Amino acid sequence: FYFSPFHEDGEIERYRKDSFDRKPKPGMLLSAMGDFPVNREMSFLIGDKQTDLDAAHAAGVGGFLFKGGNVHKFAEWALASFNEGSR
Repeated sequence: FYFSPFHEDGEIERYRKDSFDRKPKPGMLLSAMGDFPVNREMSFLIGDKQTDLDAAHAAGVGGFLFKGGNVHKFAEWALASFNEGSR
């Protein structure tokens, strides 16, 4: 698991700051890619917010916006779309 306790509008002063690990910045994704053998060209992210997709693209991976429903079916569609060239 990766997380960032920092947020510009945070309630706790010591965590109230901008961070490269907060989406839409790619910090956490880049950390995970550094820790694990990830092939960027063969990877994509499914997120439920535009900031998720912005972070994915900033990290050099594809992204798909999940708006609800069956996440398993959506993941199958995203994989098929990704394999056909959609990123």
